Amino acid sequence: MNVLITAPSLDVNKNVSGIAAVVNTIIDNNKSNTYVHFLEGREDGATGILNRVLTIGKSYFQLANILYKQQINLVHLNLPLNPPSIIREFLAFSIVRLFGKKVLLHLHGGRFLLQKPVNPMLKAMIQSMYVRSHSIVCLSSLEKESLKKEYALNEVMVLENTVDASFGKLERQIRTSQQLTVLFMGRLHASKGIEIILEAVRMLAIKGTTGVQFIFCGMGPLLPDVLQMEQAYPDQVTYMGIVSGAQKTDILMKAQVFILPSLYGEGLPVALLEAMAAGLVPVVTSDGSMGSVVTTNETGILVEKNNSAPLVRALELLHRQPAELKRMALNARAATLDRFSVQKYVYSLNQLYSKSVA
Repeated sequence: MNVLITAPSLDVNKNVSGIAAVVNTIIDNNKSNTYVHFLEGREDGATGILNRVLTIGKSYFQLANILYKQQINLVHLNLPLNPPSIIREFLAFSIVRLFGKKVLLHLHGGRFLLQKPVNPMLKAMIQSMYVRSHSIVCLSSLEKESLKKEYALNEVMVLENTVDASFGKLERQIRTSQQLTVLFMGRLHASKGIEIILEAVRMLAIKGTTGVQFIFCGMGPLLPDVLQMEQAYPDQVTYMGIVSGAQKTDILMKAQVFILPSLYGEGLPVALLEAMAAGLVPVVTSDGSMGSVVTTNETGILVEKNNSAPLVRALELLHRQPAELKRMALNARAATLDRFSVQKYVYSLNQLYSKSVA
């Protein structure tokens, strides 16, 4: 089957994107289909409104050209339900349907996943894509129930994200020393709780807590805030930029805790699954579907949204109690590797493809 799949740049050296990570895994592991990647969105760091508009406009012409010249059996359209993405993907969706192509609509979190937007235009765009798609896929049973309640969607399939098995093969020793290394890996955006993390750094410093180091990996609009914090607390904060390959593996091996106190917009973050598979203890909020993966005091710790104090308490607990850190790390790895295996994911995805084109 020839599948056109939408995603931001797949270059892991230039872009921080959970959707791109999922699509890379699909293309690398699903050899039953031939994929054509259609570039959506922009690379991190890209600037200039006019340049962005021209780039997006050009991409729609390229999309039409692909649909006209190539034999595409199905379009796998990845949609984060945030305002810019909704508008961008709606235009792409409309072009795809104009050419009579069947669509599998794959939802990836976003502000309006669990509640409808107030804006009538955005609401109409979302509803139009839902009605005209041949299959709709979300990331958890929680999301499925919400879509059923908010949008009256009954035919929604659940396909949890996957994690590359290589993360589970890392031969790491669970550290029990006095040094606790805490990793943030993702987009440096307010929705990810970056400001909450930075406030936690300040609180730990004021309390005189030593031995807790924060590593930030990624790119985004709050990079200046992270760099300012690194300058103010050089012994506690390190910024590593966008990481991939061996460098990413090394950082995952160095850290013991993965932190993601998201405020809104999450789906089921690939970075979370990778970290758990690598043996890191997740300290996250229940935003999106993260609460379906992390169980407090078993596979990690769930913390309250928009509040640095519970975050600090969780980190202090893991710092003081290395035995608990080790226990939860082993549980996190074991819980992740089987449930989110690539083999299961590819099999389920191909079943959805067959259903979509039937």
